[in-house]
Amino acid sequence: MGIGTYFAQEGGMALSLQNFQWVVPYHEGAIRAFKDKGVWTEAAKRHNDGLVRRQQVMMDAWKTFSLNSPPDEKAAAEAWMKARAAALHKIGMDPVFE
Repeated sequence: MGIGTYFAQEGGMALSLQNFQWVVPYHEGAIRAFKDKGVWTEAAKRHNDGLVRRQQVMMDAWKTFSLNSPPDEKAAAEAWMKARAAALHKIGMDPVFE
């Protein structure tokens, strides 16, 4: 039995187990499959689009931060947490932890 068959049969990828309000965006291929099955909703799309936007904000913030980050690891970690929170607050997103 191949891995794909295993997951499909054993339930790991069962539609009933999918959480469309998850914390990581779905891959466009998975979205196509969910659309084909008729389970991808407008609410799932909005949520997923928000997660993709959040990732882009984080990547942009990291790129800017890394240009002038403190050389000390602890100071850099603390500064990054502030920078990421500021970037997320700026677009009205909850940083979840600060």
